[in-house]
Amino acid sequence: MNVTRRQLTFIILKPDGTNYTRELTGRSIRILVTAGTLFLLVCGGLLYTVIHQHVRLRRLWAEHQLLVGREIVALAPRPTSAGAVPGAADPSPATRVTESGGGGDSPTAAPDQSAATPAIRSQTDLQAPPLDQAPARVEAFSLLRNQSGIGWVLEAQLRKREWTGELLQGYIAVLIEDGQRPGRYYTIPPLTVDGGYPLSPRAGDSFAIRRLKPLHFEFTLPEGFLMREVRILVYDREGTLLAEQAFAVQGMQ
Repeated sequence: MNVTRRQLTFIILKPDGTNYTRELTGRSIRILVTAGTLFLLVCGGLLYTVIHQHVRLRRLWAEHQLLVGREIVALAPRPTSAGAVPGAADPSPATRVTESGGGGDSPTAAPDQSAATPAIRSQTDLQAPPLDQAPARVEAFSLLRNQSGIGWVLEAQLRKREWTGELLQGYIAVLIEDGQRPGRYYTIPPLTVDGGYPLSPRAGDSFAIRRLKPLHFEFTLPEGFLMREVRILVYDREGTLLAEQAFAVQGMQ
């Protein structure tokens, strides 16, 4: 009985004239094919795992950005009291409404605030860039009565002009001017107004956004205060005005 054996012979010629001969039998060939197939499967599995993890991380990053955008830091309590921030007004009702050009209603408040903050401010800090060039803007503004009918609910959305991964940080101040007494303001949070602007922007509510952030404020106006307009000011960490937007609300009581 004759048995035909299949085999492959590899001959490798070396530079010195010798050669290397290797004979591969059918069994050796099957082993090599099996090993090569396993190697390709392992490589394919590793490649799939890397791609899957990459897609998963990108999805988690997008969800993280969405959650960050939904945070409402406007209602978060400040880590320090208002008295520890230069230019911040006493949050008591007597000084919550301030008049432009001076301190609060209390006659002793103005000297203290002037001493804590430089008397001369750069005019460039009080001029916001055009709205289409501002790093951030306020959108979806609304002002409605709360459920009790006594107070007000102000809602808006702070949106970055460019949705990059860079973090934009700063402060927000809301100034509501009295329609019957121009230059008299109700401020959120409590702060001192000088010349129609916060004496110290750092007394405002801090924020940090990558894309957008909803804003929510609830407040009650003093008796006899009639709103004329609401101005929302956005500052950076250095106190430079980034955006200024006014919303007319005259006649709302």
